Amino acid sequence: MDNALSYTPSTGHITLSLSFTANHASLSVSDDGPGIPDSAKKQVFQRFFRQDKAHTSKEHFGLGLSIAKEIVKMHKGRLVLSDTPGGGATFTIILKTSPA
Repeated sequence: MDNALSYTPSTGHITLSLSFTANHASLSVSDDGPGIPDSAKKQVFQRFFRQDKAHTSKEHFGLGLSIAKEIVKMHKGRLVLSDTPGGGATFTIILKTSPA
């Protein structure tokens, strides 16, 4: 959420969605900000990586996505990045659901 709020223009939109299937729960954060170029998509989960070198805010150290990915991994889930249709980025956490 913090990245979406930081990188989406004030006139942009951020969408949260939650979905369930018999085996998985998915939580997505989508925005219509500048998006992430294909050349940087694998790097965004590396520690200290910052896509926008001009973004000089000292509040962002390039750790959030790497920490989030490790937390999700510890819960045996996945954190994936995809393009938002029409522009922007979507990050989705996918967790297996436990049998009842």
